[in-house]
Amino acid sequence: MFLLWAILLLLLFARPVSALDLDSFGGGMVPGSEMLLLDDAEGELSFDQARLQLETQGQPWVAPGQPNLGYRGGALWVRIDLDNRFDELEQWIAFTTFTQLTRVDFYFQEEGEWVQKSAGASLPFRARDRAHRSINFEFPVLPDQAQSIYFRVETSGSLQFPLMLGDEQFFASESQRSLFTSGLYFGLMLMIAIYSFTVWHTSRETGFLYFGLIVLFGGLYSLTSMGLAYQYLWPESPQWSNKATGVIALLVCLFVMAFVQRFLNLPQIDRRIDRAATVYILVVAGAILISFVLNASLVNRMALTATAFNMLIISIGALRAQRRGSRAASFFISAWIILLVGVLLELTQRLGVLIPPLLAYNGI
Repeated sequence: MFLLWAILLLLLFARPVSALDLDSFGGGMVPGSEMLLLDDAEGELSFDQARLQLETQGQPWVAPGQPNLGYRGGALWVRIDLDNRFDELEQWIAFTTFTQLTRVDFYFQEEGEWVQKSAGASLPFRARDRAHRSINFEFPVLPDQAQSIYFRVETSGSLQFPLMLGDEQFFASESQRSLFTSGLYFGLMLMIAIYSFTVWHTSRETGFLYFGLIVLFGGLYSLTSMGLAYQYLWPESPQWSNKATGVIALLVCLFVMAFVQRFLNLPQIDRRIDRAATVYILVVAGAILISFVLNASLVNRMALTATAFNMLIISIGALRAQRRGSRAASFFISAWIILLVGVLLELTQRLGVLIPPLLAYNGI
């Protein structure tokens, strides 16, 4: 459905694609409308076939931001034409910080020959030109010459392609920019987890154990989504990396439901909701076990479904507890609404709904 809306927008507002002028913003660029897109529904087009079809059937990306087509099969081809007025050869880097893409193939010309590079979650981390969490490729920018670069993007999850092009200095500054805030975030998450486990160890109150596990696996989910887990924890395990986000999301859903069941005392509030929560926990536990033998596409969709039911059951349970006069429910609902907004932003963005990037990538 979201893909149909995207195609409709492309058809309604299609216009000739202009070349991306690398001199217009010093050091780096974020292409948007300069992208020419081709939907390869079966994922079977060769590079030569895709180049030809991009010439005749390619459509510019006209929606705000950058391509976001939600969950879909096949592949997406992207062409970007480049112009520059440089005096000498420069080495630039094309990179995307949406690191959960299964595979990205990059094509550029060097000495008159087409060169292909590949990287992504299904390939070893060392396939990337730079040892960085982003999917990145180095390429030469020929001085004062027009040139075209191509990308083939496929994924087992949500297809998003927030692309950036920049020189060495731009790439380094973008890499450093997020380190401070990421360090604060993960440091805080670790402190909260340690505190929760310490309280659980001394009090044996299982609610603190579940909360600590939520924080721990929530932080691991963020590490995985940002590509840091693949860089530092399992760089030689592409098969696991390709499905890690989905499996960890299922674990978070399981521990969140167990915590809420305990915190709101659902057995005393409403036995039907408590039974629904128990069944949910058992089903998600089973999904986690079988996810290790399923392909990444199914795991990601299971995680999406589990998250939706998680929000539904917990929201109903919290409202029911509040109506029964539970004091804990009043505090819980205030925090739950804040988290719910972030989760909904994450879900809608992954489904292909176009929302501002600041909200889309920082919702949770």
